[in-house]
Amino acid sequence: MKIQNKKVMLSIKKQVLSLDKLIENLEKEAEKLITDNSKLLYEKLRTIPSIGRKSAIMLIAITNEFKNFENSKQLSSYIGISPRIYQSGTSVNGKGGICKMGMGQMRKILFMASLTASRHNLACKEMFNRLVEKGKPKKVALVAVMNKLVKQAFAVGTKLENYNETKFNMEIKLN
Repeated sequence: MKIQNKKVMLSIKKQVLSLDKLIENLEKEAEKLITDNSKLLYEKLRTIPSIGRKSAIMLIAITNEFKNFENSKQLSSYIGISPRIYQSGTSVNGKGGICKMGMGQMRKILFMASLTASRHNLACKEMFNRLVEKGKPKKVALVAVMNKLVKQAFAVGTKLENYNETKFNMEIKLN
């Protein structure tokens, strides 16, 4: 039997609305700080299909405007989306995965961005479809898309150029 007190439910709903408003204000303040200090970089990152406000803000914040990393592999490792192999000689061959040491919140944001990128970012869409056709699970393909997005963001962030689908994808393939 389910008993609900209307006053308790109303109080909880008010608290949730209050917290939602607080979160919205904090996100606006973070965006204002980023646009005051790194407006050009923020605008360049936003040219990448599927990189939105939160993704761009977080990437700028955790990378110190991409000054803390020499290459995209270091950034992927820092975030915790680099592949990890569980192996010891010939006796232990564990199932691989991603190294989840790192920025859990950034992984969540990038995962959501990868869902959009797998439909709207041409290079990511091609990669996602190719991996799924080869029989890879969709989540594995989405992690690969996350890595691709990090590479694209690193290229755009270090060169401070608008995202150019053909140029940056060719550079990424060469590296």
